[in-house]
Amino acid sequence: MSSNIIVEVPANEARQLRDEWEQRAFYLREEAAQLERAIASIDAQLSGQLPLPTSVSIPSGNIKKGKRKKGENLRTITAYLERVGTTGATIADIAKKTNLHISSCNAVLKRYSDIFAKAKNDGLWRIAKQKA
Repeated sequence: MSSNIIVEVPANEARQLRDEWEQRAFYLREEAAQLERAIASIDAQLSGQLPLPTSVSIPSGNIKKGKRKKGENLRTITAYLERVGTTGATIADIAKKTNLHISSCNAVLKRYSDIFAKAKNDGLWRIAKQKA
């Protein structure tokens, strides 16, 4: 007989846990897609559709897409959060929608605290209110 255990946690901790799980799922989906492409490539090579290379590289899950130009991440995140408006977004959502790594999003959001603000009530990131 199995029993359930319910643990109550503050909403911000539940959101953080949810975001971490979403981030992990995102990375696992990407890694699975890379492995599927590698398998398809090997299958094509073995069936004679493509020449078989002398060595086969397996994707590492950390494929570097090249360094972005200075300020490009800031501009990308700013544009996304301006579109989202007052709704706000989690770091995981920002990373997913902008195709940036979570660590890059986190670094930009924290570095530019005069531009971005994380709401204390819901933990979502938004453009900081401009003082007039």
